[in-house]
Amino acid sequence: MPEEVKITEALGYGWRKAKENLVFFIGSYIIMGVVQFIPIFCTVLAIVNLMEANESLAIGLGIAAFLSECIAFDMLYVGYVKAATNVINGTGPMFGDMKPSMTDMFRVLVAAICWFTLIGIGLVLFIIPGIWFAVTYWPFGWVIINKQVGPIEGLRQARELTKGKRFNHVIFFVLCGIILLLGALALGLGLIIAFPTTLLATTYLYRKISGLEVTE
Repeated sequence: MPEEVKITEALGYGWRKAKENLVFFIGSYIIMGVVQFIPIFCTVLAIVNLMEANESLAIGLGIAAFLSECIAFDMLYVGYVKAATNVINGTGPMFGDMKPSMTDMFRVLVAAICWFTLIGIGLVLFIIPGIWFAVTYWPFGWVIINKQVGPIEGLRQARELTKGKRFNHVIFFVLCGIILLLGALALGLGLIIAFPTTLLATTYLYRKISGLEVTE
């Protein structure tokens, strides 16, 4: 059965599992760098052309940078969710997890567009609705990837999972943000451990509220 999860319990689990699998995550950052090469390259070229007053070319490169970043983010998001899930269910992680299927990428991308649209509308209106939408649907990626459902069904199930727990989840994600910020402030090196800690803590939270098993 689904259960209420203590924030310290989730973060403590994430910290412990991140240390145990740190070699994998360090290796995964190389994959991240390769995937992010095209978006970064296009962004640099766009800036250079903008400084040289080649505005039309700069705009085209900017659009290319944005689209390639969306694809790169989608690939990495799906890959890391799969890897983190395998850490917690005791079957991984494996570098093969970082190669997501096109089906998962498409479903997650559609759901993410819907999610960000809701958040954007909510933030423009009264701020609070945007936060509410963000915390209501946050597990959609885990639902879609683990249960192999479509984007709309993934959002619907995510909403059901967070019902009655949203205030606690707001606090959890604020703390995750602080951990990532502190990691970034430590010359960025702290992110080496901060990122997998928050990723695994979030996956732990998802599995607990879903009533799924977690390996210790």
